[in-house]
Amino acid sequence: MKNHHSPFSVSVVITAYNAADWIGETLDSILAQTYPILEVIVVDDGSTDRTADVVLSYGGNVKHIYQVNSGQPIARNRGIRSARGEYIAFVDADDYWHVQKIEKQIDLIRSKGAAWVICDSEWVNEKREKVNLPVPPIQEGDVLGKLLMGNFIISATPVIRKDVFDGVGYFDVNPEARIGEDWDMWLRIASRFSLGVAYEKLAYVRLHASSMMSTTTIKNKVLGLHGVVERATSREPQRLERLKKSALANIYHQGGIQLMRQNEYQQAGEYFLHELKYHPLHIEAWVYWLMSNLGPGFSIPLIKIKRLLMGQTALREKKQNHEPK
Repeated sequence: MKNHHSPFSVSVVITAYNAADWIGETLDSILAQTYPILEVIVVDDGSTDRTADVVLSYGGNVKHIYQVNSGQPIARNRGIRSARGEYIAFVDADDYWHVQKIEKQIDLIRSKGAAWVICDSEWVNEKREKVNLPVPPIQEGDVLGKLLMGNFIISATPVIRKDVFDGVGYFDVNPEARIGEDWDMWLRIASRFSLGVAYEKLAYVRLHASSMMSTTTIKNKVLGLHGVVERATSREPQRLERLKKSALANIYHQGGIQLMRQNEYQQAGEYFLHELKYHPLHIEAWVYWLMSNLGPGFSIPLIKIKRLLMGQTALREKKQNHEPK
């Protein structure tokens, strides 16, 4: 661990709640980094298991801050305020890093002069086996509009210059912003700063039964993400208002797909209707709406129809793109 400041010193902020089963692996991956870390700060958000014991077993290598359970945004903000590094890297207590993550990202910061950078990531299960989840492709540069269309920044990936938070503020602690508070933050930063990307899978995000992603209902996810889009467009109407309907359509589409996978066809149909309100000409949404109303027995033939229609649309677009101007 470093004990002095440099122009590229890094503080790692971890928020933890009942993470005793995972946090040791998280801390090991941080302490093994090839780039020297100034400090590791664990904000323990009122854990009732052995999280504190595990963290304290690392001695002076890790700073443990306990608070009464207040939620992840408040815990993250406390970590930011406590940090002494010029840059802050976030990671949740059930995720872990490749040993070269910070080194490669600091190299990128040095070469590009970026205020913040991310990297690619991989989803894994409790056994560290790869899990395939649909996520938007990562982007770089001025990403505000692309980021509104779907959050491609995983919370275990950013390294952010600390003074960025002086300008954009801290994580939103309002109860209605509890879901999607990280996306809300990335949108605020993206409105002011160009994003750098290390196109390597340097972070591993663990999906398990007790993770927030697994325990939050689809209804609450959709409501929370809807609020993120509303707040972002109200902050940046000139840049984002034209994208608002498409961004909301994406949220309800993904919610509908997830509900169908859970055999919640009636509620899924309601979500596809919401999507069609924002994007009435979306063929795929109409097909899924029919599927949700007709039930699982009609899924296979309708999927074939959907693929046929989508294929014809793609062919028309390809032909138009190759026609002489």
